[in-house]
Amino acid sequence: MLRNQICEGWVVHRRQQPAHEFSYRVGLLCLDVTERPKSRWPLRFGPAEWLDGTGDTLAAINARLAEAGYPPCERAFALGQPRSFGWYFNPVCFYFCMGKSGLSYVLAEINNTPWDEKFSYVLDARAQTGDLEFNFPKQFHVSPFLPMDMEYGWRIKLGEDRTEIAMQVYQEGMECFFAGMYLNNQPLTEAAMRRIAIRYPLQNLRTLARIYWQALRLYLKRTPFHPHPESKEEVLPT
Repeated sequence: MLRNQICEGWVVHRRQQPAHEFSYRVGLLCLDVTERPKSRWPLRFGPAEWLDGTGDTLAAINARLAEAGYPPCERAFALGQPRSFGWYFNPVCFYFCMGKSGLSYVLAEINNTPWDEKFSYVLDARAQTGDLEFNFPKQFHVSPFLPMDMEYGWRIKLGEDRTEIAMQVYQEGMECFFAGMYLNNQPLTEAAMRRIAIRYPLQNLRTLARIYWQALRLYLKRTPFHPHPESKEEVLPT
């Protein structure tokens, strides 16, 4: 189910008030954090890009699991945009943490723009089989156009040929925002890396540009603005 692979497809965002929707293509990598796949293409996705960037990503993952009160995992796969021509940025990077019986946890490290802060949600998948579902309160300020008093509903489908991650954001039981990734999985080969490098040049920089462009569109629609809360303390949900 999880392996070193290319994940290529679409990101979709949709909000209700004001009505606003957009989508764009992405090319992501899914890699075992203990392996070092090599490629001559100008893409890099490895320890320098993952979590604290110290090099031992599995140890860093297990440290975050311990902070949340969970035992360590034995193996993990990272899913996100690779560094391209020196540029690196991921709005969210997913770490799928494996135990003896399969997938145990999902660690989602979120980066907010323009504050460039990071926050980790640790989601316990041990009691679930098949498609995963998680419901939990929002704890991290991501967008100035969404308040903090909201609830998340995440659905994750990890298949051999397809990966789907959907996030619904609710306020008082009503869906306010939806984001989804719909990806086709392919084996990690030099030909696939070449296609990603050519098809998505400077993808990280383009992602940042899209964030600011969509923020400007929301501002022009007079979307209510929510400033960053005073407290920036990280709290990992248990």
